[in-house]
Amino acid sequence: MWWLVVGAALAAPAAGASEDGPWPGTTPARAALVRALLPRHGGHDCAALVAGLDEPAAELAWVAASVPQPGWVALRAADCLATTAPRAGEAILARWLVDPATAGLARVVAGRLDAMPQDVALRLGGALVAGPLAAELAPVLVRQDDPELRALVDAQPGAAAPPGAAGAKNLGN
Repeated sequence: MWWLVVGAALAAPAAGASEDGPWPGTTPARAALVRALLPRHGGHDCAALVAGLDEPAAELAWVAASVPQPGWVALRAADCLATTAPRAGEAILARWLVDPATAGLARVVAGRLDAMPQDVALRLGGALVAGPLAAELAPVLVRQDDPELRALVDAQPGAAAPPGAAGAKNLGN
């Protein structure tokens, strides 16, 4: 049934929408990103998606925030932002990591910390463990390859490592 929602949205632009898409603020570049991320099955090449974009972080963040259905479009946009433009999009990624309303995007970002430059990943990991999603996302963080990222969970006062987390100690007992 999702195709009916998407089809209806593409057929009847919303108030304030442009000719390039049904969501207010749509540009040709944004519409192309949405079309590329829309197929349910099949991969997406983040590097190819952002090639030629003047501001990939802003465009991907717009898609993640503005295209609610189907849900995988926003998640794929978050994945591409985290892997192709983490420095430029660091403020956006950090906001997602501490906002319960964007927990799905936060989970994607948390899972991609290893793919980011270490300084960015450590700042974002620090925001994650200090924020309201820490308990939910700590298991994702302790599975990272970087021991410094995993150590962020241990460094939190009163932090409890998820059961079975290799290399993480339980400070809650």
